[in-house]
Amino acid sequence: MYLVEKKISEILFALGLCACLSACGGGGSISGDPVKRNPLLQDANATAHEAPETITVEIQVAEASPAAAAVTTQPAPQIDAGVPEPEPEPLPEPVPEPVPEPERTYAPADITDLILVTGQSNALGLQTAFDATLDNPHKRVFAFTDEGWKPADLHQVWDRGWYPRGNPGETPSNNFVFHMAKEVTRRHDHRVVGFILASAPGESIAHWDQHGDFFKHIDSKVLDAINQIPQKSRLDGILWHQGESDEGDHQYHVKLNGLINSFRQQNWFSAEQPFICGETAVFEVVNAQLMALNSDGDSATGCVNSDNLSTHTDGYHFDAAGLRELGRRYATKYLTMIR
Repeated sequence: MYLVEKKISEILFALGLCACLSACGGGGSISGDPVKRNPLLQDANATAHEAPETITVEIQVAEASPAAAAVTTQPAPQIDAGVPEPEPEPLPEPVPEPVPEPERTYAPADITDLILVTGQSNALGLQTAFDATLDNPHKRVFAFTDEGWKPADLHQVWDRGWYPRGNPGETPSNNFVFHMAKEVTRRHDHRVVGFILASAPGESIAHWDQHGDFFKHIDSKVLDAINQIPQKSRLDGILWHQGESDEGDHQYHVKLNGLINSFRQQNWFSAEQPFICGETAVFEVVNAQLMALNSDGDSATGCVNSDNLSTHTDGYHFDAAGLRELGRRYATKYLTMIR
């Protein structure tokens, strides 16, 4: 732009000079006298007449200058109408909130482990304390009660009308098999335990003679319980807790082995299912013979110790804390033997 303006100014100056010279060359005079044409002025006048062509060339060159090109409007980009614009991606489907599955309920038909518990008063649980938190029921533990199979609860009657207990609805007592079953289900969430209790407080091992009335009572009770859960045809284990009334008997082991064989002869038990006993609280003569089941060469028999288990003041009967721990020991032994 600056060059164009400069050229125009030069052209206008030249035109003005030529006009002045032309006037002078046409015979005009300041003084009124005729003036002779100067040859130099004639050349200038001739140049002035040729200036328009030069001006045109100069302007055309200036219009082609880079400065002028710099301000040239650029054409808008052309859009190829033959290529469609991509469709917008669809929004993702909303993810529904997960619906929690309803908590499963269990029934006696779900029982996987069927246990018989028999013995003296420690098998029954004599006048022991109850704790609503520690002794609460478990949905996968069932007891065979005087009303058939029920979810196990220490407020129920499981055997003998709970004699010598009081009223279980008002003063529930503890039982080690209840805690044994809870411990098994705690360790294995696919197991459902059902137990049958047949106790004889104060009786010696002779009371379980195969031909005696009490053994027949056990046989009848076990068959009744099995018939109510058709998925089971036999026991999965027997827990034996007895010996206080045989405290000084050095031949106790002979009678104990005879009892084990009597159970194995029943169609609801066999030599493959575990028979597990537990030590008494204090009687060492009997305890030594009970513990010998751990080393008798029979993989289906065993015994749990009673070391450091708390008892009542009489020293013979386990208290609630002792029964809870005894139950856990039975559970550990049982799970080890069925693997």
